[in-house]
Amino acid sequence: AALVARPWGGGALARRWCYYGALCRSSASTTKRCATSEAEPTPRARHLDEENNDNAKWSTSSHERGALQHLPAIGVPDELLRSAQKKANKVRANRQKHTNAASLARARAVLQLETYRQALTTPITGYLRLFPKSLTQLHPFERKLVQLTLLESGRTYEAILADVLKFRRRVSSVGKGAAARVNKGLAEYKGVKGAMRALEEGEKELTAVYMNGCYALDELRVMSKTLRRLPVVDFDVPTVALAGAPNTGKSSIVRALSSGTPEVNAYPFTTKGVVMGHVFVDSKRHQVTDTPGILPRANHERNAMELLTFAALAHMPTAVVFVTDLTEECGCSLEEQAAVRKELRLRFPNKPWIDVASKADRVDAKAWCESDEEFGNFLRDLTHEVPLRASLHENPLGDDDDDDDDDDGEGEGEDEATLLTEDPSSELLEAAASVPKPIRVSAVTGDGVDTLLEAITELLRDRRQHLF
Repeated sequence: AALVARPWGGGALARRWCYYGALCRSSASTTKRCATSEAEPTPRARHLDEENNDNAKWSTSSHERGALQHLPAIGVPDELLRSAQKKANKVRANRQKHTNAASLARARAVLQLETYRQALTTPITGYLRLFPKSLTQLHPFERKLVQLTLLESGRTYEAILADVLKFRRRVSSVGKGAAARVNKGLAEYKGVKGAMRALEEGEKELTAVYMNGCYALDELRVMSKTLRRLPVVDFDVPTVALAGAPNTGKSSIVRALSSGTPEVNAYPFTTKGVVMGHVFVDSKRHQVTDTPGILPRANHERNAMELLTFAALAHMPTAVVFVTDLTEECGCSLEEQAAVRKELRLRFPNKPWIDVASKADRVDAKAWCESDEEFGNFLRDLTHEVPLRASLHENPLGDDDDDDDDDDGEGEGEDEATLLTEDPSSELLEAAASVPKPIRVSAVTGDGVDTLLEAITELLRDRRQHLF
């Protein structure tokens, strides 16, 4: 106590006492860490364990909805390589720990190779940890969205991630082998020149392996960029989906109704993905989505864009606004459009539904139906008459769409389209042919847009519970 109270100067006794106190505190801290090391490893220990465990792929924690928008931006392989080379060249060994030049050169070679390897593999490991390990961790709609988006590339999500993981392991293995050869002090690597030669050979080998396999990292970069551009869907918000044959005017109606700005052109399949807009009903936000057009044909003939529409209707809490082009300028006859409508009504019998006739300002459209009631009667009779073009016994999304691994599903809508084991009953066909809310709309003049918005508002108020 006297020593502590005494005002210290710069004498030797003061320095010895401070050193003794620091040593005691260090010893106590070390003892405490050792006692708790088994229960709680340090971050550095956890990092080393993860780095040395080749079987640890990446994080397996469950991902929240909207995880695709948080995928990482992948660096260009050439830039990552140059950055790793700069880091390795800056490394120097501790001269005080080595008694001769040969030992110092060997230590420096090992340290540079290890730094080079870690600088190449650490970013890849970080990328993989930010990707969902499996698509089963995503919402069913996002899962189908990813699968259909990558369909044209011929590569699956899991295959791309597996190639990147294999690439990282290969780079890590070659780097460790090169460092081990130097560290063993083999005869051909004796002395300063031998250590430098081993360093040069190891760097060349590691660079060659990296450049030969970096195509996998390029694939990951392209996939990440593509998936981040996919639409953000809130599955807890009711959604109005516009459906119909290609080029019937769905995109123009979405522009007139909501904040969505889909592309509008006079050719089929202008909409190549789901485009989201928003509209407010009773001060509550609702989503309006434009979906790719569907053609009346067999399930196996449908393309990825058509299947995307089925996925949106099957896995999102959607009310359907079916758009019919009475002018037939869309490229599909009225009978073909009615066949598409009939199929959707039979596949999704519980969906809230509104029928819309687009381009109502056109003279040729008015010739068919002068009023909303005439349009409803015409569409009902036409739906009764046309035959189905696709089998309702098959799932258009495929048989591999397992939904038993989904979450509780609150706010996720129906799990899938209805599959019929036998021909539709007369009651089901009558329900499919019914036209509960026929509305004629012109996105050019604005006629019928307010009526449609009122019908959607009423539908969402009365049948909100049917969407979840």
